[in-house]
Amino acid sequence: MRAQHQAGEVAHDDTRRVLTFAEWDREVDEVAGGLAAAGLKPGDRLFLPISNANAVEMMIAVLAGLRAGAIVCPVNPRLTPSEMKEYAELIEPAVCITNVPERLAGAAVGQVFDVAAMPRDLSALPDQESLDAQADAYILQTSGTTGGKLKGVVISHPDLLGQTDGLSREPSKSMAHALPMTGTGGAIAAGLQPIKSGATVYTQPKFEPAGFMAMVQAKKPDTLFFVPTMLRLILDLPNVADFDLSGTTWLLTGSAPLPHDSVVRTLELWPHIKMRNTYAMSEGGAQLSTKTKTAILKPGCVGQMGPHMQI
Repeated sequence: MRAQHQAGEVAHDDTRRVLTFAEWDREVDEVAGGLAAAGLKPGDRLFLPISNANAVEMMIAVLAGLRAGAIVCPVNPRLTPSEMKEYAELIEPAVCITNVPERLAGAAVGQVFDVAAMPRDLSALPDQESLDAQADAYILQTSGTTGGKLKGVVISHPDLLGQTDGLSREPSKSMAHALPMTGTGGAIAAGLQPIKSGATVYTQPKFEPAGFMAMVQAKKPDTLFFVPTMLRLILDLPNVADFDLSGTTWLLTGSAPLPHDSVVRTLELWPHIKMRNTYAMSEGGAQLSTKTKTAILKPGCVGQMGPHMQI
């Protein structure tokens, strides 16, 4: 739907490559067909250890895997070879697309394609009507809260996109972030935001505070998405007061407690900004969020439960 109604608008921009909705749709079809021709079948696992240096290609690979009927498995590209081997034994992938092949030594990941040479064969694209809309879509890597051993959290297609209709537009039209495209925040909240809301997503390949703010000044997104440590590093920039965020409406954080002084300093610099800190887990998605200025300014406040949660 987006490829038709927002064809020429930008879906993803990783500062190295810009991808419109129409281009995304076309390349996803090509790669999905290529993966199917290479032997990837519905229900197979597609292993994706891809760093943000190729954030655009990551999102092509993710949707291509889904259109091939596979279960996509974003993987932290910084895992050691032994960790990669251990996780691959758990996931049992049939195909792998990567930009860190050196990390795969000894890992049984099936057929391997470099992210710059993904297979393409539009004629082999599977019939989308034949795919199970209730099937599993993602396996997210997590160490969870029960220990350090790597685990996989399964997310179904209905859980992934919910009531997304491909037409609705949310107040936020653009988002800037530097979160890894392999965790909940990057892979789903940021990576799929163009599909969910029609927004443009700007991804910094590797977080660097001054460079991130330079990207924000150039792209002027209305939403910024951080982990609390990233926000602190930006607030500590000596010239932080020089940055113009007049076009930014939302500042979102997640994955860890947000220090009270970071909230105070942010709102002193940019009082017009609406801040929201969210607590979530790979197993259950976003669960608690501070939704008001009163809540975000109250030390220790974790916010309110989402409508899908109960005690």
